[in-house]
Amino acid sequence: KSDYLKDNKTQSNTSKSFIGLTLEDTPRKRRRLNASRIPDIRYINILLLGESGVGKSTFINALLNYHSFKTFQDARSSQPLVAIPVSFTTTVGDDFQERIITFGDQYDSNENHNRSGQSVTQSCRSYLFQIDSQTKLRIIDTPGMGDTRGLDQDDHNMQHILSYINNLSHINA
Repeated sequence: KSDYLKDNKTQSNTSKSFIGLTLEDTPRKRRRLNASRIPDIRYINILLLGESGVGKSTFINALLNYHSFKTFQDARSSQPLVAIPVSFTTTVGDDFQERIITFGDQYDSNENHNRSGQSVTQSCRSYLFQIDSQTKLRIIDTPGMGDTRGLDQDDHNMQHILSYINNLSHINA
């Protein structure tokens, strides 16, 4: 629902958030921790890697909905929450007609739905889920591998991913 979407002005980078979810275009720069100072917030960092079109962004949207609705009935009686616009083709009916299913704002500048076989996600983004008062789960969405633009594009995407995760202090998975 659009009423779940709100601007988050406290971040220094471009971000928007749903209840319990914050989007980061660039993770905060890692810093060396003093051994006597323990951070207040614990981050669990999960990097999603995979082929183009395998469902990395769809997984994040599903996680947002699982995290936001207490019961299946609550989710069923509401519109799905969409942090990342997604689009896919499905076949329906006995005559196997193809239908394009879309969720979210298809004009998000980080998502390109116009070229089949190319990675839809254009650059890395982090999605922060507040798990409890001391734990945040950071899921990092990445451009897909096996892009139809060829190995040079895959190379470019991998360099971007490596540069992006270099800002993190650690990766859990």
